[in-house]
Amino acid sequence: VRPTWCPPLRGDEFECPEAPSSSKEGGNADAAHRTITEADDKHTETSAVTPQQKDTGTAEEVDATDRTDGEDRGDDEEEEEVLRSAEEAESIFMELSRSTPRMIKALEAVQEEVLTDEEKAQRAVARRAKMQEDAKAAMARFESMSEEEKSDPLNQGEMELYSPEALKAREELRDDPAICRLLEKWWSSSRLYDDRDKNAALDHEEYQAFYRRLMRLVDDDEEVEDGGQMSPEEQAQFDADFKADSGDDHAVSKDEYMNSIFQLADQWTGSTDIDEYVDFLSRSYTIVFQDLDEADELQYPDEWKPHLTGKSIQALSGPAADELALELYRAKFTADNIAVDKGDVCPSFGEVSLDYIKSKYGAAGGKRLKQKMKVFAKALANCNATNIGSQESHSDWLWLFSRLVGCYTPSGRIKGIPAAGVSFVCGVLEEIAAMSMKTHLKLPSSCQTPEMKSMKAGKNSTMVGYVGLPMAEKWLGSIFARLKLNGTSSADMKMKDCVFDVLRHSTHTYEEATGAAGGDHTVDKMTTAADLFILVANLWCATLGDTAEAAREAAKAKAG
Repeated sequence: VRPTWCPPLRGDEFECPEAPSSSKEGGNADAAHRTITEADDKHTETSAVTPQQKDTGTAEEVDATDRTDGEDRGDDEEEEEVLRSAEEAESIFMELSRSTPRMIKALEAVQEEVLTDEEKAQRAVARRAKMQEDAKAAMARFESMSEEEKSDPLNQGEMELYSPEALKAREELRDDPAICRLLEKWWSSSRLYDDRDKNAALDHEEYQAFYRRLMRLVDDDEEVEDGGQMSPEEQAQFDADFKADSGDDHAVSKDEYMNSIFQLADQWTGSTDIDEYVDFLSRSYTIVFQDLDEADELQYPDEWKPHLTGKSIQALSGPAADELALELYRAKFTADNIAVDKGDVCPSFGEVSLDYIKSKYGAAGGKRLKQKMKVFAKALANCNATNIGSQESHSDWLWLFSRLVGCYTPSGRIKGIPAAGVSFVCGVLEEIAAMSMKTHLKLPSSCQTPEMKSMKAGKNSTMVGYVGLPMAEKWLGSIFARLKLNGTSSADMKMKDCVFDVLRHSTHTYEEATGAAGGDHTVDKMTTAADLFILVANLWCATLGDTAEAAREAAKAKAG
């Protein structure tokens, strides 16, 4: 029996433009340019294969193997143990995409599309019911006041917030993307720091740990430290709040948590102005979580540590750090190809990156090498800081590089990608660059991504350029085949549709990308190389990440 989690992709017609040979790093760009300019529109270019293709064959070979002998294979059970279920993989893929600023809008659009009208109506009813409960409680408090208290302008103003018009405005606020993103940030951090059993809900003890920190909003001096005791009044108030927020199952789910935080913003804001809500949710997040976030420092690969002694107050500039990361991606791709050709184990990305920086900036232990390592490490730390909340201030290349090179945080907020995933993801970069080069042959020379404009080396530009959507979709289909994500159940297809839909929603027209109408081009819609690179990394981690990591840890334990 074939594993549940395995393809006909979206059809067997995918023909993937494969990567040019990169055994010599300096020839990559020229080789890619010759390949794609001589190819026809059906992408029949031939080239050297990437390390993972040497192990698994091309996309077409993998699919053919699955079709001919899939039912007789003896390792089906083993594959089922390695690959996650489609439902779990889809959930993790969406979570990883949500942590990438440039993909948040695409993910939000996909999430809304998959909801039926009935589900949307149920969500609206649940949120409205919560607001109406709050309104009833507020009215009861108001009615219990003396006439003098009722006439107080502050109390009168509070009642205005519960008028039918104000309640409708607050319903609309609850669905505002800026509000939703901040609520997601609250939930992600609480799940990270408070959800100790990692079951995506907060029980009484877990919610109380969060509640203790929440009390800082009232008075930081009155906070009950973890493990300390609340006063009887505080405990009674918490128990009442937990009962109201958790419902019948005695656990606060994601939706219940986010509704309670929105209710908190309702109570602490004096109007229904969205800027006031955003400001409150942002500032209060800092008060509740800042100490935990600051303690959750980025950790670096072991190979780097001897060269990171001492603090660096300066970070490598964004464009310079992006370009160095791209050069290191290419160095890893080249090193893996050489290792596979020799039959050796692929070197770690930490080792490859250190060797590359040594060759460029000085021998081991040199002052210049340490300075470069420290400013680069500082740039990675800045990129992964939790206060990075907008696409403009965030480098997706550095964020992904951190995970690929083996950086991590103690909480697990940032997790290093296992070695097999690093080789797989770095192995597709030249393929993406080839597609980007081909796309840009059909675009005006002035049409460039922001990253392209900041690249000093021309060979790096194609790695951060645009890629036409039809070509990207075909190529993504081959990635599913190489990962053997070929299942045809409804859950499998739903997961694949989710990935394709995120890709489609991340695309732009020429006019949207450039802000200019018209132009001499034949590309209707395009995504970016960065989007594809990150999407593949998230897909690998969602389907294989923790299972590969668990296997590696088990092997270590056995060897030890």
